[in-house]
This record gives sequence, structure tokens and C-alpha cells, in this order.
Amino acid sequence: MVECIREVNEVIQNPATITRILLSHFNWDKEKLMERYFDGNLEKLFAECHVINPSKKSRTRQMNTRSSAQDMPCQICYLNYPNS
Repeated sequence: MVECIREVNEVIQNPATITRILLSHFNWDKEKLMERYFDGNLEKLFAECHVINPSKKSRTRQMNTRSSAQDMPCQICYLNYPNS
């Protein structure tokens, strides 16, 4: 099992946990997984496996990146303070 995950990860380079879930979905058939992975519809594949696409930036990460360069408003008085 671990060797199978490692072999697939050498090609698709996802976190091992996600690779394990994908392999489990395809009954540990590496060829079938690779076929679907490279058919060009990753969003559909991850949705079918009930997994969030790891290559997609999460919304919270985008928000954190955006807000880190701006001042943070105080939640009590609504004055802006430098984000530190």
C-alpha cells in the first residue's frame, strides 16, 4: 500500500493522504487513477472522490494574503491599526 502511494506520488505529486483517498476511490488501480487524473478534468475527479483539490489555493489563504498587507480594523471601535 505504501509503495503504491509512493509510486503514484512520484507522478502526480500530491500529499500522500490525498493520493491514498484517490487510490481507494479507484480500488487501488494505479493505471485507472492516472488515466482519470490526466484526462484534463481534475475538478470533477476531486469532487467524485470528495476531496479538495490541493493545487487550488484555498479562499482563507487568499484572504490572509490580502489582509496581511493592509491595516486591520478594530472590531470594537472600528479604527484601523497596522497589521502586525
